[in-house]
Amino acid sequence: MYCLVSSNAIILCEIDPGINIKGYEMRRRWFLIASFFLMMVLFAGGCGVSQDAYDAVVADLEKAQQELLSIKAELAASQSRASELKNSLEESIADLEVTEAELEAAKEELAKIGKVYPPRDFSSSTELRDWLAANDVSESSPSTIAETLYMKGLQIQEDALKDGYVISVDLDPGKQKDQWYITCVAIIDGDLWAWGPESDEPNEVSSMIDFMKVK
Repeated sequence: MYCLVSSNAIILCEIDPGINIKGYEMRRRWFLIASFFLMMVLFAGGCGVSQDAYDAVVADLEKAQQELLSIKAELAASQSRASELKNSLEESIADLEVTEAELEAAKEELAKIGKVYPPRDFSSSTELRDWLAANDVSESSPSTIAETLYMKGLQIQEDALKDGYVISVDLDPGKQKDQWYITCVAIIDGDLWAWGPESDEPNEVSSMIDFMKVK
């Protein structure tokens, strides 16, 4: 910076282009502010402001500064608490969404159970025959062993129960040694219908001539 001083105490300055203009302006502003406050203090002293009054103003200023610091601390604490509450709320919402999803899944499962529980009898011979035709137990390899046929009967009983129907499996001894009657049984409108585990053709018991006999 280059400066010229005239006889009238007027200062003319030319700023060096290499100087940081923003930094210079900032320092100049702080200088003006400090000068202003200094003049105010001198003016107040010249007007005869007492020391007690000055001390009271300073005390009020310090008290106001302490209150401001206290308010800032309370604000920071409130913001921290608000952040914690927000996080807690977000977690609660997430938990609620999970619970709602689980509830919907439970409702769907309950609806499925409601279709097959409690299990019921077949409403007609057509319904029974259609169900046996769809069931694949009778399509497995044929057997003459009592244990195998009985297991097939139990599988039919289990499959029917899953679909909401009642089928029983009877295992009765025959007249000869090691002879057994193995029969699947269903009730339709109070009538007893029976068939062998490897058959899909049920008959009314009154119309049956004989049961399947195996050794």
